Amino acid sequence: MLQPQHGVNIQVQRTREWILEALLILLETIPYEKIKIAAITNKAGVARQTFYRNYKSKDDIIETYLETLFNEFIMDIKRLVSEDKEDVIPKLIFEKLERESNTTTRLMKANIEHLLIKHFQRLERTYADKLCGNEREWRKQLYYRYSMKYQLSGVFGIMVDWLMNGMPLPAAEMGEIISELSKSFRQTDQYAPDFLQRIEKLEY
Repeated sequence: MLQPQHGVNIQVQRTREWILEALLILLETIPYEKIKIAAITNKAGVARQTFYRNYKSKDDIIETYLETLFNEFIMDIKRLVSEDKEDVIPKLIFEKLERESNTTTRLMKANIEHLLIKHFQRLERTYADKLCGNEREWRKQLYYRYSMKYQLSGVFGIMVDWLMNGMPLPAAEMGEIISELSKSFRQTDQYAPDFLQRIEKLEY
């Protein structure tokens, strides 16, 4: 389970956990697109107005979870004290997914790829903006954007495959694989893990 969010009181955190868990339980028997807000609030034991104090929509439940998961990951990275961050960060990604696998695996099976892709597209844009800096030449900007898309899309595909196939390799070994596959980017100014150090928070 995710850690309590900074600036979010305990009752709000608990309410959001109940709502997320209710959605996950419903997903076991009902397709995502057919789940109604009323069914979620009934299963969670909260009032409809309580739901809308916390979320704008059903999609917002998942988007908020993904945002929290990513921002926790960023905080974990910033707490690292390591000379070899290229190896530590990929390992940390899979350790985080492993700890959250009860939730992430259930979401992966719920046919909500559009929400996961939306989240990664925001991350790609954030990375590309950081990489471009004051660069004004549009071909260079496009090159940076494609560089980030290439790296993140590859990692995303591997993450999904790993989760959907029951995490066949340990998180540490997955980190080593990603590091090995990313060698060609390590000595450039476009290596995605380096940019994680510069992102403070990803917001919707």
